[in-house]
Amino acid sequence: MDSGKSVAELLEKIGDGAKISSQLFENIKDPKTGRSSEPHHAPFNRVFDVDLPLWLWYETKEQSYRRRRFAIAMRGVAQFHPHDLLDDGPFFLAENIVMHRSWSDLGISVLDWKALPQGSIVVDVGGGIGTSAVAVARTNDHLRCIVQDLPTICTEATARWKKEFPEIIETGRLSFTRRYYVRYSGYDLDGISRTAHDFFTPQPVTNASVFVLKHILHDWSDPYCAQILKALRAAATPNTKLVVIDNIVAYACHDPTIESGLNSGYKEAPAPLLPNYGAVNVMPYLLDLALQPIRIAQMMFWLNAQERTIGQLDTLLQSSGWQLASAKRHGSPCNFPEPIVALPV
Repeated sequence: MDSGKSVAELLEKIGDGAKISSQLFENIKDPKTGRSSEPHHAPFNRVFDVDLPLWLWYETKEQSYRRRRFAIAMRGVAQFHPHDLLDDGPFFLAENIVMHRSWSDLGISVLDWKALPQGSIVVDVGGGIGTSAVAVARTNDHLRCIVQDLPTICTEATARWKKEFPEIIETGRLSFTRRYYVRYSGYDLDGISRTAHDFFTPQPVTNASVFVLKHILHDWSDPYCAQILKALRAAATPNTKLVVIDNIVAYACHDPTIESGLNSGYKEAPAPLLPNYGAVNVMPYLLDLALQPIRIAQMMFWLNAQERTIGQLDTLLQSSGWQLASAKRHGSPCNFPEPIVALPV
């Protein structure tokens, strides 16, 4: 509250989420939407009376303010995380205060980027304004990073990084490719290119060393996630790696996958505590329902989607032609996303 902003301004940012949460019960009991996997059957659609998924709604001219507000919110969320989940850099707090710890200090280094051959291609699918790709591109000049996202986001991101880090744009180490949701092409969405890539259709980059899905799968229900993963599998080479970064939900009871190796590095709390550490580890559950104001544009309320357990992610990957190779789990309760690496099968 000590931000200098009025109370009205602060409440305005969470007002949409409050309205949408009030319609959850109505949405669940409706035969049309209660068991639907469609992204346009979320409580959000009921409240705003729109038949578009959230991301396409943000692309319309009328929602330019909400789109910008969401981008600002996501940059704020990044301040709570380590410098970047893909980059082995230091932790950053608000105002860029550095803490001398990195992901590798926690045993959570995602990939050895330096070991990738010269000219290797890293594709950040649905990578937003490219925060993750920029972190990789700035410290690995032997890689070429491609970010795929919606047209307006790509345009805004290119302009931003040309100003802040022109060398990575000018040298081709970072580029942006627009994508479009073909399945909703019947809608008149001003400014959206109808020739751009849609990640539910065949992936145009067929020589990638790494595909990245950061905060993507939790935006979609299982049938749509399977389409995304199968499209990437079809484009993968035998040596392509898939990096998935989401919050992994822990069970409140004992998790049998602890013994299976899927949860390597994860430790359950000792009795008499709940195995998932209870309220200390609450963030993934809040995100699953989108109850927390700082991340209200997610999961069930807005997207008819969900966060997943490690077992659910493993099942999803196996059904789509991928094998979970490693899960970078935290040894104690942590509200940071946890990356997993999968290989084609």
